[in-house]
Amino acid sequence: EPKNFYMPIFFDDWIGGTYSMSSAARGVYIMLVIALAKQEKVPAKIEYLRRLGGELTNEQYEEVIAKCRIVDGFIVNDKVNKIMAAIHLKQIAGRRSIELKNKKRTVVQHNTQHNA
Repeated sequence: EPKNFYMPIFFDDWIGGTYSMSSAARGVYIMLVIALAKQEKVPAKIEYLRRLGGELTNEQYEEVIAKCRIVDGFIVNDKVNKIMAAIHLKQIAGRRSIELKNKKRTVVQHNTQHNA
C-alpha cells in the first residue's frame, strides 16, 4: 500500500532554524528532512546528500550536518524523529478509535436484529 507521508513544517521554526544556511544547504536540508520523515536511512556522506538535492560544497555539507547527529554512519535528526513518533501515535489512536466504533456499530446492529 502506498504511503502518504505527513509532517508539519512550522514556518517560524523553519525560517529561524535555517536562516543562516546557504540556499544550497537549505535545499538539501529540506530533502534530507523529507527522507528522514519517510524513515529512510541516509548515509552521512556528501555524495549521498548531493544526490538528494544538488551540488554541495564541503562547507555547505557541514551546514546541513550541523542540524543533525551521525549515528553509526547515518544521519539522525532528533526533531524529525520526535514529530514523526507523535504523528505515528496519533495514527494508531485514530485507527483504534475507528475499530472501536466499528465494533460498537456491529454489536448494536446484531442486538437490533435479535430484538426485532
